[in-house]
Amino acid sequence: MTPLSNPAEAEQVKADLAAAEAELAKPRPEAQAAWEKQQVEAHAQSGKDFATAACQLLAATTPNGSPDSLRITPDSALEIHGGSYAAYTVSSKLPESMKTVHGVRVVFEPAAHAGNTLGYSEGTFVMTTVNLVATSFQAGNVDPNSPLPLRRITASDQRPGFPVSAVWSSDTATGWSPPGGSQPQHLTLTFAKPLDASQFPYLTAELVFNHGGASNPGRLRLEAFVGETNDSDLPADVWAAVQIPVDQRSPEQAARVQAHFRDFSTDCAQARYRVANLRERLSVLTEKHSVLVMNESANPRKTHILERGVYSSPLEEVQPDTPGFLPRLAKNAPLSRLDLAEWTVSRENPLTSRVAVNRFWELAFGRGLSTSTADFGSQGVWPTHPELLDWLAVSFMESGWNVKQMLKTILMSRTYRQSSRTTAEMLQVDPLNEWYARGPRFRLSAESIRDQALAISGLLVQRIGGPSVKIYQPGDLWRAVSHYGSTPATSQTFVQDHGEKLYRRSLYTYWKRTLPPTNLATFDAPNREVCTVGRSNTNTPLQALVLLNDPQFVEAARHFAIRMLQLQGDDATRLRYGFRAVTAREPSDQEMPLLTQALQQEMAKFSGQSAMAQSYLNTGESGIDPRYPVEQQAAWSALAQILFNLSETITRN
Repeated sequence: MTPLSNPAEAEQVKADLAAAEAELAKPRPEAQAAWEKQQVEAHAQSGKDFATAACQLLAATTPNGSPDSLRITPDSALEIHGGSYAAYTVSSKLPESMKTVHGVRVVFEPAAHAGNTLGYSEGTFVMTTVNLVATSFQAGNVDPNSPLPLRRITASDQRPGFPVSAVWSSDTATGWSPPGGSQPQHLTLTFAKPLDASQFPYLTAELVFNHGGASNPGRLRLEAFVGETNDSDLPADVWAAVQIPVDQRSPEQAARVQAHFRDFSTDCAQARYRVANLRERLSVLTEKHSVLVMNESANPRKTHILERGVYSSPLEEVQPDTPGFLPRLAKNAPLSRLDLAEWTVSRENPLTSRVAVNRFWELAFGRGLSTSTADFGSQGVWPTHPELLDWLAVSFMESGWNVKQMLKTILMSRTYRQSSRTTAEMLQVDPLNEWYARGPRFRLSAESIRDQALAISGLLVQRIGGPSVKIYQPGDLWRAVSHYGSTPATSQTFVQDHGEKLYRRSLYTYWKRTLPPTNLATFDAPNREVCTVGRSNTNTPLQALVLLNDPQFVEAARHFAIRMLQLQGDDATRLRYGFRAVTAREPSDQEMPLLTQALQQEMAKFSGQSAMAQSYLNTGESGIDPRYPVEQQAAWSALAQILFNLSETITRN
């Protein structure tokens, strides 16, 4: 592990970042010409058979807001009075004249109550995201599990720094914003496939404006449309420059087109990803991070016994002290947190050390010397080896509470290193392995399974410290359990992190107690609403599905496949290496043919299927390795997933 602040590494990252930025800024005339041609061809199709019709607004609500702030006008427009609310759910009925709908346009109009401008923030607004759902009945809310998939999001115009592409994300730090003023603007949402309006005549839209401040619109309406929208995917100045021949553009126009190509084209996606990753890494290494600082109060609050627990009926004052059945504190008064800390690790208080080493033992063996890890009181279970527990506790204290040394002692013991194989006679005598005649066997914890996959693949970031990170998570699940709060704990939108943050140890994963990370919760990670010392240990089909489908594990399998492909030698050599990497042993004569057969099946499945292989390999944010054919990478990635899914891989055996 490396510390959070490392000057040598920071300088290296700065050098790598400068090289990556230079690579991103490098002109790509052929790729840019092809991209410009694609934009011109797409624009030629815009507006083809395009027609709109107004939707009939039925109801509108805002969470945690006054219903009086919203009003539906007779001409089916929504007026929003006041800019302090973050989101609006609008129920509407699609026009009966349209049997098939290709998309929806949100039209923003100037409002008298907003100073005859579009919104409450400098005459405009900032939309962070939008969700749509079509139903056969009038719905009051958007189902977060079944939103209408979109193919394209375009707009009439956009302000610098507020591109329409930001609507794809739920990040509150970004959003789409048109120029302020009294000119109507619109956002066009094209469905991934046409909607049968006769089967789903009702449309519910969730419009979110939680960028901060009074960033809301004053008046809007919904329109359904058919055909191809006449909006451009490009800002007006970029589109105007693209129409000018290259040799006739001004330096400013050429630079503007090149900058947009660099920032948004797929040709530069990998270069952008590397720059963003290095910038994030540099910020982690060099920026200051907030830490909790505690200080003793000059005038400590007095504490009283309360009559019947009523806070307004205090009785006699009480002083800090320990329970009478435990050793007393070293001094009488005044007592502070420091006194409590010193008492906790005092040689006269062996309870702390006993509890700690029992938990370390449970980490290594799956169960503690006392199985009631969370209860060392009178209701606890007597340890199977009390002398061993005492010896470990004393050794832990004498080492200066050295956790690494204690873990090394346990892990290098003959007891831990013995095989978990057993016999029928041993199972009959000691079915629970309470006497440790064989090695432990139990499934790894959720965090260990994820970190193990990242470590084997080479993706794991070894650095210690830093802020919490938001890893891959399916869908926008936070909506089902949250409201539109202003803090991460109450936020309704999950904004995934990027770059190296996705590959940090699970210790740094951001935890929302009402909805823990799903890939960890599936492996019995607790929700942390209460302290959980002993976890349950289950085996379910969902766990196999996580290992096979979760982006974290699919991406890790892809990088593990590259590690195997980089080896010199034949496929058998690579298979042996891969199996040894996940199980710490060589494959047997019975297992090797099965691995070879599995690889051959995957090679046959992806042979000639480059599109399918490309789609499979695109899982995760890291790019595809250009050194190997995509069909070969896909086959070996599928094999790597098989290795990750082995019971022996996720089990301490």
